[in-house]
Amino acid sequence: MLSATRRNSPLDYLLRALSVTFLATPSFWIATLIILVLSVRFRWLPATTYISPLQDPLANLTQFLIPATILGLALAASVMRMTRSSLLEVLSEDYVRTARAKGLADRTVLFRHALRTALIPIVTVIGLQWGQLIGGSVIIETVFGLPGMGSLVLAAIQTRDYPLLQGAVLVIALWMVLLNLLVDAAYLVIDPRLRS
Repeated sequence: MLSATRRNSPLDYLLRALSVTFLATPSFWIATLIILVLSVRFRWLPATTYISPLQDPLANLTQFLIPATILGLALAASVMRMTRSSLLEVLSEDYVRTARAKGLADRTVLFRHALRTALIPIVTVIGLQWGQLIGGSVIIETVFGLPGMGSLVLAAIQTRDYPLLQGAVLVIALWMVLLNLLVDAAYLVIDPRLRS
């Protein structure tokens, strides 16, 4: 939103450059680099060891902070780019200019009028990214040595355990169907015109 409201400013150029960088850089490379620099070189982070949530819940959450951030960088970058382009398109519409001409504050125009209309393509992109998130978790879980659905799928492939692989794919497919249903329900909340 900052990038769209401050179009062609230095902040806009910086945010767009960061988003392109995160889109172009593979997550496994960033993960390997972070482990190499922060764990091996500077010893700021512990080595990649799994801590059970039953053993230490806080340590379990903190060990997922960096993998989750790395996994979300490329997805956040594409959402940022979609938000920017969608908002720029909506901000040039006549009803937004009319709202500004009425004397409404820029914040009110942005949040009540422009963002609500711009959310439809943004929610669509977020819904489509769940599949990428699950696929990226295979790589990130392997690099950081974390147990999860991704490492389970990888282990099933390596050991040729087809029933386990089919079960994991079924669970992933059910999640995708459920998430697509939630995205469709979100459309009705965002745009009441779709209800009729």
